Amino acid sequence: GHALASREMAILLAVADEGSIRRAALYLGLTPAAVSKAVRLVEARLGASLFERTAGGMAVADIAGPLLKSGRKALMELSAAEAGFRSRSGTIAGQVRIGAGPFPAASVARILVPQAKRQLPDVRLSVQLGTAAELMASLQRGRIDLAICHLEDVALPPGFRAHVIQRLHSVIMARPDHPLAGVAALPPTRLAGYGLACFHPYSRFLRWYHAEVGAEAEIGFIGSDFDLLAEAVAQSDLLLLSSRNLAVVLARSHCLAALDIAWAGFSHDVNIIQPEPPASPAAVAVIGLMDETLRQWEA
Repeated sequence: GHALASREMAILLAVADEGSIRRAALYLGLTPAAVSKAVRLVEARLGASLFERTAGGMAVADIAGPLLKSGRKALMELSAAEAGFRSRSGTIAGQVRIGAGPFPAASVARILVPQAKRQLPDVRLSVQLGTAAELMASLQRGRIDLAICHLEDVALPPGFRAHVIQRLHSVIMARPDHPLAGVAALPPTRLAGYGLACFHPYSRFLRWYHAEVGAEAEIGFIGSDFDLLAEAVAQSDLLLLSSRNLAVVLARSHCLAALDIAWAGFSHDVNIIQPEPPASPAAVAVIGLMDETLRQWEA
C-alpha cells in the first residue's frame, strides 16, 4: 500500500530511457536480473504492465507515461530538496554529473577535475563524453546536471540556458613522415584526398572545410577517444582534427605533427548548458569554478 520508492522509480525510468533491461542495468550498476525483478514487482503491485516487451527491447506502455513523467519530476524535486538542505547547513556537497563534448573534455579532465578536488572536496564529479545531441538528450532526461559542448547543430532545450565558456581553435595533425608533414605554408587545397580522423563532424565544420579546401571532407575514421584516433593517424595517411592545446599533448604522446596550413583557422564556441534554475548548489559551485578556470585554457 505504500508509494513507489525512489529506487524503484529510478529503475523504471532507466528502463524507459534505455529501452532494455540490459542497458538499464549497465547504466544503474545493477545486474539485469535485479532490474527485471524490480520491474516485475512494481507491475504486480500496480496490477498492470508498464512496458511492452518486444524483440527490440522494452517500450513504455501508454498507460505508464503519466506515471513515469510524474516520477521523474518527483525524483528531481527530491534531489533539489536534499541539495537545498546541504546548502542551508553550510556544506557544498553532493554529486555533479557533467556531460562533455570531445574537445572540452580534455580541459575538463586536465584542469576542472583537479581544481574541483582542491576547492570543492565534498563535491563528487562524474563526466560523460558524448556528442552535443546526446548530451542535450541526457540533460532533458535529468541524467546529467550540466553540459559543456557546442550548440551549432542542436537547439537549446526549453528550460535551459547557456553561456560561452571557451573558444577552441582547430589544428590538423599527421604522422611525422606523412607526405604533407614539414611543408611550409601548406595550401589548404593539398588536403583534398586525405581522409580525416575525428569525432562526429558537425555541419559548420564541413561547410568551412569545403570552402577552404575546395572539396568535401572525407571522414576516414570516426571514434569516441582521442588516443584511438591518434593511433589510427600514426599508422596511416589519415589526418587528425584536434584543438590547439590538445594537439600539444598528442604531439608528445603519439609523435604527431601539426601541419603548417596557410588558412584562416577554424574555431568554435563551447557553451555551458544548465537547467534554469540550476540543479543544485553543488552544480552552481562547479559552474563558477568552470568560469574561473576553463576560460584560461584556450582562447
